[in-house]
Amino acid sequence: MLVIDWIVVAIIFLAVLYAAYTTRKYTRSVADFLVAGRCAKRYLMTLGAGAVGVGAMVVMSWFQMYYKGGFSLVWFGSLTAPIAFIFLIYGWVVVRYRETRVLTPAQLFEVRYNRSFRKTMGIVGFLGGIMAAGIIPGVAARFFIAFCGLPDQIPVLGLSLPMMPVVMFVLLGVGMLFVFWGGQIGVLVTDVIQKMFLSIVFISIAFLFVYKLNWTAAVEVFESDPAGYSVVNPFDSMKIKGFNVWFAVLGLFIYSFYNRTCNANTQSTKNAHEARMGNILTFWAEIGSWSFYVLVPMSAYVMMRHEYYSPIADSVQGLLAGFDNKAVQSQLTVPMVIRSVLPAGTLGFFAAAMLAAFISTVDSTLHRIGTSFIQDAVMPFRKTPFSPKTHLWMLKGSMVALAIFMFIFSLFYNHVQDLVLFLSGIGAIFSSSWGASIIGGLYWKKGTTAGAFAGLICGSISGLVFFVLAQTVENFAIGGLWPYFISAMCAITGYITLSLLTCKKNFNMDKLLHRGKYAIEEEKIQVRHHKQNWLYKKLNIGDEFTRTDKVILFGAQIWPIVFAIGSITMAICYFTLDLSREAWVKFWYGFMAVQLVFGLATTIWFTIGGCSNLRSLYKDLKTAKRNDLDDGWVEGHHNREDEQMLETIGDQTD
Repeated sequence: MLVIDWIVVAIIFLAVLYAAYTTRKYTRSVADFLVAGRCAKRYLMTLGAGAVGVGAMVVMSWFQMYYKGGFSLVWFGSLTAPIAFIFLIYGWVVVRYRETRVLTPAQLFEVRYNRSFRKTMGIVGFLGGIMAAGIIPGVAARFFIAFCGLPDQIPVLGLSLPMMPVVMFVLLGVGMLFVFWGGQIGVLVTDVIQKMFLSIVFISIAFLFVYKLNWTAAVEVFESDPAGYSVVNPFDSMKIKGFNVWFAVLGLFIYSFYNRTCNANTQSTKNAHEARMGNILTFWAEIGSWSFYVLVPMSAYVMMRHEYYSPIADSVQGLLAGFDNKAVQSQLTVPMVIRSVLPAGTLGFFAAAMLAAFISTVDSTLHRIGTSFIQDAVMPFRKTPFSPKTHLWMLKGSMVALAIFMFIFSLFYNHVQDLVLFLSGIGAIFSSSWGASIIGGLYWKKGTTAGAFAGLICGSISGLVFFVLAQTVENFAIGGLWPYFISAMCAITGYITLSLLTCKKNFNMDKLLHRGKYAIEEEKIQVRHHKQNWLYKKLNIGDEFTRTDKVILFGAQIWPIVFAIGSITMAICYFTLDLSREAWVKFWYGFMAVQLVFGLATTIWFTIGGCSNLRSLYKDLKTAKRNDLDDGWVEGHHNREDEQMLETIGDQTD
């Protein structure tokens, strides 16, 4: 990179660093550190969650996925998009999880089941978290070393040190600094700023690649794909390993229904309605990023295969030759194409974007896993709560220990499979049972502790078996998302079976969700439905929805429905008219053009919305009332902070 590129990186980094520093004075309680005082509005939840989901490792995993699965994978996803959006509309899991007011998912397990299950899931969740988080610094460091052209060795105090551990140390240190200063407030503010910057850079690069791509050359490359391996014709792509129709179908179940995100961003919102709207806005916010994730790998796919781009391909091959590990070469292929295509002076923007992506991932990871360890693997073993000051230092100390583990793990872990498939394998062991316990706990009054333990045992054992086989057996037959899906089915079966056998009394769901007489006044939402409008009733739209909310909700449905109709129409034409691959290329060209226009509009929209909500966050944090009892401690089957409310209404039963 040129000097001007490094200047761009420095300016962006210093701006985000200053934003993190300004949050220090607002972190005054455990709830501030864990859930930003529950003062965030919808755009902050959406952008914050988007930043976590767009980390450097995630970006590279999406590059791998679409480089191999191509537009065919997008087509299968289009058919599932309307179904996935239904879960977004109803706020599946997100709304009820926010209504519980818990600080972590495992705290929900103690409120809903018992302390023993919280202890167990706290430890399981922590182990799964550190396994998945352990590879983040290494993946990011390899990217920056390769993309920025950094040397393999660096002189430090007269010694020649390997560059990779130095880069990892710096990156982890920056993420740690952000978390130490502001906790979840610092994480949320910096993630939102970084996400807005990322969106602008990503949509700009997507437009640049559309301009740079020779579509005649693209047609020739796509037509030359062997039968069964087409990246443009979904009906001729069934031999693509891992990223095919089953990946899309199973992904719908896993990511839209079963493994719904329960995180600090959700609990940071002002109330359940803001959480629901933030969930709906997620679709709009990611349109521009989706264009980038698909267009750039597909352009790289063409450039690495057509003689028209042979200078670029030769340059990339030369850069990749410096890495012996084929899995690492696969991770870096698309980033190296970007490096070769971007003009001088613009590399800094992408490098800064990826730096922002990494920071947003590492600070949220340190916060999520570090706090989970103290909240759910340490606190449940204590007989009394921590003092607020001790509690905050314990949380920060756990994050330091986690950062050290991530550093050491990344130094020695050997990559043997695609990032997406590695993470799904880890998820099959440690996360496949969480969905059954969370969904059952939030939606089924007959779920029991015995059922939750049965789900944990069944899901974790099956996931462990699949993971070991995938790591030890060459070309293991069951791959992709199948291990996660099968493990989830085992967990669901165990949960339902044991719950039905052991349920003696229905659980008080109103008390869990703070509804009815248990409602908290400042979070109470009007849920009266319009008596004359059956659609509003079906969609659970009450008086809490403003006119703008309704426009956002119904408007967001247009794109997935139109896309699904277009995909179905292409399928009909394919089977009746025997469409060529060139026809499929034209379809994808039109689709991406429309998506890019939508993406540009939504990028502007969410930048404005994010800035507005940031101002509101700082204003609300100045006047927010802190409650030292809101620290994640559970008494019986209720949060400690609810004791005064329960005394008032005369209900202190478990």
